Amino acid sequence: MVAAARARVQRALTAVGPELAGILIDVCCLEIGLEAAERAQRWPQRAGKVVLQMALTGLARHYGLLPPAPPPGAQRLRHWGSDDYRPTLDAWGS
Repeated sequence: MVAAARARVQRALTAVGPELAGILIDVCCLEIGLEAAERAQRWPQRAGKVVLQMALTGLARHYGLLPPAPPPGAQRLRHWGSDDYRPTLDAWGS
């Protein structure tokens, strides 16, 4: 059971990536306070909150609590028009 738990933790940390795994271990596993973790990493004040939020978001995606992240380079288009709305180039001249 211990080996299975270790493997699950390793998969979760791999899913969030090495850049974010450290803050998860410090705050969630070792129960180090966020301010102390910031000092240990030599981050500016309140930067740990942002990094921890990104790490927890990655963890939530790993466990299926959030939809998967969009592929790199994908951009969600937003506009006020209907779904079939297409702007025209001649609108600037008229």
